[in-house]
This record gives sequence, structure tokens and C-alpha cells, in this order.
Amino acid sequence: MVRRVFFGMVAVLFAASLACADVETTRPMPGVTFERGVENDPPLKYFVVSVNLDDPRVHLKVLRGSGVAIPALPWETTLMPVSKMAERDGVSIAVNGNLFMAREGPWIFGRRVPYFSGNSALVCGWAMSDGVVYSLYPHDRNWPSLVVNDRGEVRIGTFENLPGDAREVVSGIFQIVTDGHNTADASSLAQSAPRTGMGIDRAGKKLILFVADGRRPDYSAGVTYRRVAEEMMARGAWDAIALDGGGSTTLVMRDGQGKVQLINRPSDGHDLAVDLSVERSVGNALGVVIDGATMQQSH
Repeated sequence: MVRRVFFGMVAVLFAASLACADVETTRPMPGVTFERGVENDPPLKYFVVSVNLDDPRVHLKVLRGSGVAIPALPWETTLMPVSKMAERDGVSIAVNGNLFMAREGPWIFGRRVPYFSGNSALVCGWAMSDGVVYSLYPHDRNWPSLVVNDRGEVRIGTFENLPGDAREVVSGIFQIVTDGHNTADASSLAQSAPRTGMGIDRAGKKLILFVADGRRPDYSAGVTYRRVAEEMMARGAWDAIALDGGGSTTLVMRDGQGKVQLINRPSDGHDLAVDLSVERSVGNALGVVIDGATMQQSH
């Protein structure tokens, strides 16, 4: 009896810790729930997109920066903003994908700027779009990946070699939720920053995307990976990975007129003399395609 009460109290306290935010929830398109969270102490802005993968209108697509063009080796892709990839490929929702390494860029205002559209890049970890693998030199095969097979089934794990039926693959840096447990390393990942997380439920029927803004203490301080894992577990994530974060963290969605809108406030430009928010060009992105979606707001 005492043990049951103890664990009940823990569950209540955990739920309360996640309930401190002012959260607005909408259903902007079929099979999608969108949450916009605001906290004040410290300031935080975050966004959660939950997608019903069991809906036959819903499909996942990994967007490659260079599209079908193949850059000269050793480069594997070219950089492009997530919003431009989403417009080009007709997806309804998209977040940034793999960590990447870009070719050295020009000096601008005393700093190297490699993150410009069209610059050549290597992606880190496995990457596949429309059945084509373009991660020829995976940085670390132990980095976790989300794999969509040719039947639309989704799973998360580490892969020495990709499954033969893989169709779409995007990779992260850490697996922060594993078999329903928070596996983010508290000691080495304690810094708050802009973060992008992606997870699925135990049945592989629900996709959860989490994006938090950061690096602006008066607007949004960012979160740790453990916090990302907690938020995703609270929404049913059984397995989840941390995608590229920092200045790469980006979430876009189509509005009621079908136009791609930038939802979060990317952190690139926060440290300039005039605080700017610049959407970074990245190597790839994870997109959600919703067939016949009207994109009209419903609650």
C-alpha cells in the first residue's frame, strides 16, 4: 500500500511539473495535434506536434537539401532552409534532421558563415530519401535513426546496416527515450539550448515532434535533453531521438491557405548587434505529408 501511494505521488508530481506551462492545443489538419507551450520562470517557448501514423492520409518523407542532384564527392547534399524544402516537396509539417558538416564558408563580419543555401555538406548518421541512401560516410553507425520501410512502418534504433526494405531514414545524435525510459545523459547534456526531438509510441502508430527555442534568456532559455525526453514520454513516446539542435532547430507548418510558415524562432542571429532570427540552411529534414489536407484550423 505504501509503495502504491509513493508511486502515485511521483506520478502526480511529474504531471504537475509538465503542467506549469500555458499550453494552447489545436488540431490544424487531419491526424495532427499541435501544442504551443509558454513558461515564464525561466522563459521558454516550445512546440509539440503529434501525428497519427495510422491515418492512411499520413506519410513520412525525409527531405534532402539538394533534391535529386548529387554534389561532387565527398559531399552528399547541399544546404537549404527547412521551409524551402517543405515548399519544394509539398509536405505539411517539417523539422530539421541530421547533424551535418558544411564546406568552409566565407568570412562575414569577422566570422565564418558556412550555413548558406547551396553550400555542400556531409550528413552525420544514416540518411535516405525516397529509397536513395546518400549518407556514404556515416559519422557513427551507433547514432540512432528513424526508419520508414516500404509499407510505411516506422521504428527507431541503431543500425550497422540499413534494413533492406528501408525507404526513408533520418538520424539523430542520442536516443533520449529507450523502451519507455528516459535515457538522456544528465551529466553531459545539462546545458539548456534550442532542441529538436522526434519519437514514436510503442506501436509505431504515433509520431511526436518536439521543438524548443533557446539562446534568448528574455524570450526562451532553451531546454536540456532530459526535459525533451520527459515531455515526449508524457505524450506517449516509447522511443525518441535528439535531432540536430542549436541554430538548426526549425519547425514549419502550412497555414489555412497552404503556405509554409516558420513556427519557431531560430537562434541564428541572436548574438549579432541587432538581434535577428535567421532560419539556418541544413542538410535534410523530416517531413509529414498529409494527402488532401485542407490545412484549416479546428479545435
